[in-house]
Amino acid sequence: MSPRIVCFGSLNIDQVFTVASIVKRGETIASTAFDQFPGGKGANQSVALARASKDVSVFHAGCVGADGRFLVDLLKQNKINTDSIHVSETTQTGRAIIQRDSDGDNAIILVHGANFDISTTHIHSTLDAFREGDWLLIQNEINHVSHVIQAAKQRNLKVLLNPAPSPEQFHSIPWELVDILVVNEGEADSVYRGLKSADLRLEDHSRQELAATILHSLPNLQAIITTLGSNGVSAAFREAGAANAQLEYITKPALKDCKVVDTTGAGDTFVGYFLANFTSLQDQAVDLNTAFQEAVELAVVASGMACETEGAIPSIPHWEAVVQRRMKQQQK
Repeated sequence: MSPRIVCFGSLNIDQVFTVASIVKRGETIASTAFDQFPGGKGANQSVALARASKDVSVFHAGCVGADGRFLVDLLKQNKINTDSIHVSETTQTGRAIIQRDSDGDNAIILVHGANFDISTTHIHSTLDAFREGDWLLIQNEINHVSHVIQAAKQRNLKVLLNPAPSPEQFHSIPWELVDILVVNEGEADSVYRGLKSADLRLEDHSRQELAATILHSLPNLQAIITTLGSNGVSAAFREAGAANAQLEYITKPALKDCKVVDTTGAGDTFVGYFLANFTSLQDQAVDLNTAFQEAVELAVVASGMACETEGAIPSIPHWEAVVQRRMKQQQK
């Protein structure tokens, strides 16, 4: 039976304003263009999972308003099971208000909307359909994040947490239950500070040292992957169930010749591509080291490609295109 991944996450309508530069405090600026796209970190990551591998069964759980039914239809078009998406007739779908500047960088304001209408009954009825060995993928754009993780581990699911946006209540997250963490630099620093003394000087430590500290502080954590934007990816991992195992470190450069148009959704593309390929390769009995490195490399290529197209979900590349781009990169 193919690996199963349930993404419990947000579904948003992204409203994108193109600006010369990100607005400053007290400033009023004009937008040169406006677009609306399907999005939400959860929806983005579910689509990335589905487009990354035909060997993985993808399920999405979450809430939308009646104005977001088209998001459910879009997930279905990507062959994602949507039985656990609830539609609210009283709350609007979540929104992301996005400023995108001339360099393709962005600043985002989130409106939670229906993403915070998830109930504990919804959580348990969804996760009851999964079994040991299945994966939960979760971010930080819905309510009851900690409850979802705890409920998943009660059912012996593996958990990949992408704590984005960085959690305001750090200590409410059950970090000790997480199997894989995917973070950006700011999120990695937040995790590090939360696990260690707040007065530690981050600049005195390399990314490898920070990752090692986090892994040693969380003995059940199998891996931490830190995305570094144009600098690629830094990751550390160890054998599952071996808290004292020697740590393995890898770094991967960013995609070559990437023509950045819009970075929205690039991180989500990375997460989905990594997990889909990691679980698929392990299901094929590929050894951990090879599976991990292969999955990271494919995710780097896919996330770079996502920067070359506007929007979040519309920019997520399909598997065949990623493989071709990777081959071209290896030939250079």
